[in-house]
Amino acid sequence: MKNAFILSMALVLGLAGCASGGGGGGGGSSGDIQVLATGNHSSLTDPDFKDIHNAADLDAYLAKAFQKQGSSPKLDVDWTKQMVLTAFIGKKQNTGFRIRFLSVDETGDTVAVHVRIIIPCSKEARPEESEPYTIVAVPATTKPVNINDPEQEYQKC
Repeated sequence: MKNAFILSMALVLGLAGCASGGGGGGGGSSGDIQVLATGNHSSLTDPDFKDIHNAADLDAYLAKAFQKQGSSPKLDVDWTKQMVLTAFIGKKQNTGFRIRFLSVDETGDTVAVHVRIIIPCSKEARPEESEPYTIVAVPATTKPVNINDPEQEYQKC
């Protein structure tokens, strides 16, 4: 029963993540953000945000990020056109956290990535440890990538 709930929550969060990436045109807008994986359990207990530009680095990172789970999500990335951004927000004492990549702006000398962490209403969160994460693909770049400190949004009860 618990596994079915976790799977259903992962699907809901995945759909919510896909919905958040809609809209906008090319040039690094939110429409260029493709959600690859989202979930509530990883091996990373501290916040960690990365930009990854090749399959070998991604494989090594995922092996570390999911070492306690036994297997990592299988991601479909076209490395000729895409790179991967990850947002692991560390250990939380309850469930219900969501992570959204809001935008990827490459108009300057660097690529600015904006992330939002949605903090659950205390009435709706369950007291169960979680390690929420979201992994996305965005257009590849050779510019330095800066993942800005995440915004925090508190859900209303």
